[in-house]
Amino acid sequence: MTMIKNGLNKPKLLDQSHLINLITTALPHHTAYIQKHGEDAAHYLLDELEQSILRELRAMISGADRDDANLKLVADIHSRVEAMQQATVQAAAEAAPIN
Repeated sequence: MTMIKNGLNKPKLLDQSHLINLITTALPHHTAYIQKHGEDAAHYLLDELEQSILRELRAMISGADRDDANLKLVADIHSRVEAMQQATVQAAAEAAPIN
């Protein structure tokens, strides 16, 4: 997300499909918007993503009970983040010059 926020566009380092899946999972109510605009929608959803993350962190810190649906959503988002990170690391390794 930092790459998008700062305008760094390295398609070989950031698999757009992973990004779209992650945002759609985190903000399912924006699925149609994301499908229509693709990765260009990501920049406009950063504030909402940030607020959603902060809300969940506050709930965790306060010890609020989380229902099974929230826990499954968090697990799904986490697995998608890991997949995106692995794909990015692999793409960076493939793009790095061999000495």
